[in-house]
Amino acid sequence: MNRFADYDRKHARPAYLIYRYKGEIRVKKGRAGRVFYPDYNPHIWNTNCPTEFNKVTSAGRILVRTEDEIPEAVEMLRNHYRSKVNSVQHTVDVSIKNIMNCIEKNECINVM
Repeated sequence: MNRFADYDRKHARPAYLIYRYKGEIRVKKGRAGRVFYPDYNPHIWNTNCPTEFNKVTSAGRILVRTEDEIPEAVEMLRNHYRSKVNSVQHTVDVSIKNIMNCIEKNECINVM
């Protein structure tokens, strides 16, 4: 990794990234800097992540600081997709099915 990435990871804030993937809501624990560094794999990072906490991005991702904030963030993400379903006339059927699965599931969320 280059020096900038090392510096960014070292000074990144602990966070949880919540997002939709193939019909389910996932949570990753890691550190949020310019990108998101998941704890479970130190050699991988996720781009296109939010820069602000507790705000759903247009890409359907949200960052929170603590594990206690996860349930509220999940509900915010579900509301985001509920509003999005009404305006997806040109979306592929599989994507709509995945979005509906995300909205309707009330299962436990595994933190990775």
